[in-house]
Amino acid sequence: MNSIISVFFSKGVIITMSLSENGTGTEYKVDLQFGMSSAKTQYAAGEEVTVYFGLIATDTDYTFGIYPEDVELKRSYDPQKGYVLTFIMPAHDVTLTLGSRNTMVNQMKRPI
Repeated sequence: MNSIISVFFSKGVIITMSLSENGTGTEYKVDLQFGMSSAKTQYAAGEEVTVYFGLIATDTDYTFGIYPEDVELKRSYDPQKGYVLTFIMPAHDVTLTLGSRNTMVNQMKRPI
């Protein structure tokens, strides 16, 4: 298996791209956040990617994103596996992002 790693600098951000050549063609990397899992970490362009997030805390809202934003990320929920994120792998690397917000925090304003 041959690998190519490229590093780009854009507006102070380092972007790395790694391509792996195998018998089926070029595969692109999926970077996952803590608590996310998928069957593999590299996919061919056009392949459906399924990612699971099961570290779910009560009274917490979660937001999921994908970078670059040219990919449509779909979210569903499975009671056994947690959040299920799916997308079609583009012809470049992607990073999934995760945000959370505790909803138990008292949102009421104190009187003066």
